[in-house]
Amino acid sequence: MYPLPWYVILFQSFPETFLMIILGFKLFNLNIELKKVTIISLIVCVFAYFVRHLPLAFGVHTLILVLIDAILCRAIGNIKLVYGLIGITVGALINGVLQSLLVPIMLSIGGMGISALSSEPVLNIVLFLPIGIIMLALCMVIKKCNFVLYDLSIHGK
Repeated sequence: MYPLPWYVILFQSFPETFLMIILGFKLFNLNIELKKVTIISLIVCVFAYFVRHLPLAFGVHTLILVLIDAILCRAIGNIKLVYGLIGITVGALINGVLQSLLVPIMLSIGGMGISALSSEPVLNIVLFLPIGIIMLALCMVIKKCNFVLYDLSIHGK
């Protein structure tokens, strides 16, 4: 995986992590303060900067960051580690599906290939915007409809 500059980490990874946590936790009725999610997301950005520079197989970077997210949700948000892993993994899966569907379409509309993401880092931010908007819309719909996949809150934090 190609390393990302700090500004892409800040403007893409931060909101992406924030929305993955919120979306995943809403689906499992796990409550965490937005202030704590913000702190967790900022800390994960620091880790993401360094993890993205490691020469690891495709997908390992994501697994490491999901684990770091869950550990921080435990330490800062007092969420059971397994519950954090479940919520964040589902949030990451939704994000991954949206990226897999939309990024190739948006790149082809722009007449670019996947290599453009590494040669033009700002493109990562631009391509995240519609994905982030969809994730935010999903959060609002889930909240409005009180939709829960499985209520983990009944088992305690």
